[in-house]
Amino acid sequence: MSKIVDAVTAVITCGDELLMVRRQPFLAAFAGFHAFPGGKVDAEDREGTPLPAYCADFDQRLMRGLLRELHEELQLDLETLPTPPVISRLGLALTPPKVPVRYNTTFYRLELAAKPAVDCDTQEITDAEWATPAAWLARYRRGELLLAPPTRWVVNALAADFAAPHVAEMVD
Repeated sequence: MSKIVDAVTAVITCGDELLMVRRQPFLAAFAGFHAFPGGKVDAEDREGTPLPAYCADFDQRLMRGLLRELHEELQLDLETLPTPPVISRLGLALTPPKVPVRYNTTFYRLELAAKPAVDCDTQEITDAEWATPAAWLARYRRGELLLAPPTRWVVNALAADFAAPHVAEMVD
């Protein structure tokens, strides 16, 4: 039986654009792929300082993991933004059972009023870039970037309807 690990992903939007990062080419998993920032939820995410009000409607452990990952990967602290983000749960992806470790990843949409400055952790990420979902898909179709299936599904859904409140559950 596979071990299941919780993970979180931040689909950060501003206007009609998405922020995506490119993973380092030397990483063991998804090397060189474009992705949304995020990662696994750690044990220390169970408890901690109280979360901001805009996180109140969500699983606190997952929110702590999401905020921690954003800070680690992008040096992005949502509490320093002039306008708080609007957060919604966008979907869920579960790695297929064929692998020894499965990731149960919750995708959260974070709508920002303005594009924040980011500083990528070069141990994980080469760069971060904003583009519309249609532009991301066009680059993917031209073979200019790699997208894992759940990332591609989210980008496709947002290209079809950027205001989509939810993406279908992506469970194999």
